[in-house]
Amino acid sequence: MPKASGAVLLVDDVPSIRNLLARYLEKEGFETFQAEDGIDALVKLRDTLPKVIVTDLQMPRISGWEFIDVARRRFPTLPIVALSGSIPREFPAEVKPDRWFEKSMKRFPDLVQAICYLAQETPR
Repeated sequence: MPKASGAVLLVDDVPSIRNLLARYLEKEGFETFQAEDGIDALVKLRDTLPKVIVTDLQMPRISGWEFIDVARRRFPTLPIVALSGSIPREFPAEVKPDRWFEKSMKRFPDLVQAICYLAQETPR
């Protein structure tokens, strides 16, 4: 698979998870920038529009669900990948991510592959 290019926004309230995922993605050729929660992410989206957003669902201040809802309204074509300790069976249509993964080191290779695919499909 060719090296990726473009930016990925990582949104998670756990710095070690953001940093670990950033290392995986940077090895694939992505630039990454990080936000500690949905509010921080919305501020950062004012300055930089990534190819893909990866967000935790359980965060303080505003949840990942709320963040996805706002991001979907502002950037309807921007791919969003959700991470969570437990994935719900159904997502409401307005906050349904393009992909979702359980937060697990074992899933990181699949997660990175999904991000690479979504980034290639994003027309920016």
